[in-house]
Amino acid sequence: MKQQHILLAGCVLVFTAGVLLLGTGCEVSSADARIEITPSSSVLHHSGQSVTLTAQGGYRYEWSVENREIGYLNTHSGNQVVYTSIHVPTEVAAVQVVQVLSRYSDNTHADAGGATTNAPTTGAVHFAEAYITHYPEPAAPVE
Repeated sequence: MKQQHILLAGCVLVFTAGVLLLGTGCEVSSADARIEITPSSSVLHHSGQSVTLTAQGGYRYEWSVENREIGYLNTHSGNQVVYTSIHVPTEVAAVQVVQVLSRYSDNTHADAGGATTNAPTTGAVHFAEAYITHYPEPAAPVE
C-alpha cells in the first residue's frame, strides 16, 4: 500500500512538473509578425513638405532613408516618424525609400554557465519599406 502511495505521488509530481515546464514557455507574437508602414507610399511636391509614417506589427523599430540628399527623418526609432523633403522636384521624379526594421531581441540571456550577459542575441528581424515620390505639382489647366 505504501508503494502505491509513493508511485501515485511520483506520477502527480511528474505530471505537475510537465505542466509547469510546458506552460512557462515565452512566445512573442511580434517576433513572427509581418510589419507594415502606413502610408506605404506618398507624393510630395515641395521642399519642406512632410509626411508622417507609422509602423505596426513589430516590436522595436529602427528607421532609415536611402538618400539623405532629398529628405530626412525627425527620429530613427519608435513606431512613428516624420519624413521631410529637402528636394526641389524637377520634371524627373525622385523616389525616396524609407525603411523600418523591427528587431525582437532583449539583449540579455544566460551564457553556458548560467550567468546573465548583455551580449547581442540573434533575434527575429523584419523590415518594411515606404516609397516617397518627389514630383512637381501638375500645372493648372489653361482655360
